[in-house]
Amino acid sequence: IQIRDTLAYIVVNNSHKIEIIALSDHRSVGTIDMGNGRSPRQMAFLNDSIALVTNLYDDSVIPVNVRTRTLLPRIPVGNNPDGIAIAAGKGFVANSGGGTGRTVSVLSLATLAVTDTLVVGDNPVKVHVSSAGEVYVLCSGSFSPDTPAKIFVIDPNVPAVVDSISFSGHVYEFALTSAGRGYVP
Repeated sequence: IQIRDTLAYIVVNNSHKIEIIALSDHRSVGTIDMGNGRSPRQMAFLNDSIALVTNLYDDSVIPVNVRTRTLLPRIPVGNNPDGIAIAAGKGFVANSGGGTGRTVSVLSLATLAVTDTLVVGDNPVKVHVSSAGEVYVLCSGSFSPDTPAKIFVIDPNVPAVVDSISFSGHVYEFALTSAGRGYVP
């Protein structure tokens, strides 16, 4: 769910739609149809009009004009894109590969094209940006062979992986506070 002004945008996984809800009365005010064969997964706002939406089964990111509810041209990325975040004029897309992926696609927001692919750990699923502007990518690990979760820290200006944090077991969620603290369940 992404909140923008007076609206909530709810990405409905395993569907082809984004529901738009008015925060004032919690009623639906519309739907954005992403097209058949797509499974919108996560979204990040580029500005007040454009959001970037990952499509799990279409191996793409689609820019959406949320004001007109229209789709802009599809951006091919890695297999099974999941999480997405925006930092330093770039989009960072976690390519989960359905559990076998190990990459993050870097998008130029000026050209809406992939400019780089970074290698991270097994199954990248979530992307957050710290208050300092660093990009944190959660890789939940693999079950076969068994590899633990890791968070990779990316300097978005380069872009390059600059650090990693290891965990025991598999982690699927994390949060960053404005003070720079990270939490995993």
